Amino acid sequence: MENDVLIQNIEKSIQLSKSELEQLCSYFKPKVIQKKEFLLTQGSVCKFEGFVLDGCFRVFVLEN
Repeated sequence: MENDVLIQNIEKSIQLSKSELEQLCSYFKPKVIQKKEFLLTQGSVCKFEGFVLDGCFRVFVLEN
């Protein structure tokens, strides 16, 4: 199952039945982000949650 790492992380916090896990995982869609590519750009509204399977992200916050 491609969501093994996600499931392991969820199960550290809460216990869900197999059907509940499947339903939760159905909301996550794989997306490959290349090095130096932006996940979200300035002025865009974030309408998603993310979970990093491999690698890491750098986060920049601009304050007015």
